[in-house]
Amino acid sequence: MLEQAVRAHVGLREATKIAPGSMLSTARANLSIGPPYDVAIYRNGSLVFEEFRFEADSPLPANLEGLWEKHLLNAVAELPPVAQDDFAGSDVQRA
Repeated sequence: MLEQAVRAHVGLREATKIAPGSMLSTARANLSIGPPYDVAIYRNGSLVFEEFRFEADSPLPANLEGLWEKHLLNAVAELPPVAQDDFAGSDVQRA
């Protein structure tokens, strides 16, 4: 998610929303990662970090996960269907 955000040139506000969701997604895929989650924001030229931490019992992770899942499923529903012809040159077999 963070890589896509960089490619899309999202602003700081949007990136601040994406970063915790990315951390939660990574934590689900890798059991060695978990709370507390720290976010630091550095504004160019400020020489100051804004730091935030949310713990396992914070409502933020549950809220983010629920919203990410809802919006991700909506986005997937809008994607065009994938057919075997889309994999030209591959060894994909029909089931």
